[in-house]
Amino acid sequence: VTLKGVASAWTMLDVRAALARQICRPEVIERGRLVRQSDEGRLSALQDNDVVGTLRFGDQVCLIGMELAAGARESEAVLERSYSQAMERRLGGLGPCASGAAAAALVPSSALPGAAAAAPPSA
Repeated sequence: VTLKGVASAWTMLDVRAALARQICRPEVIERGRLVRQSDEGRLSALQDNDVVGTLRFGDQVCLIGMELAAGARESEAVLERSYSQAMERRLGGLGPCASGAAAAALVPSSALPGAAAAAPPSA
């Protein structure tokens, strides 16, 4: 899965929120963990407040801890409430789950420093 419109000023929480909306799975906000994979293959955890602009060219951001399969399409009102509730729980201090096998590149190199700015997803 590749996110479009990611800005260098976005936080990793913004990235997770955008991914959750793209695949219709609000639980990504709460349970998904983002890690950086370097060119050498090393993984390092990314925190909610880490900024996309601090990534190095060639780094990949991967989601671990859950499947990336698209969720069921629900009414817009139900989905919006689910995203808001997931964000409230995440900001309330619930930690992410243990890592799993699913991983996918989320941040294209166009989002690295110097790329055009875009607004973070609304929470």
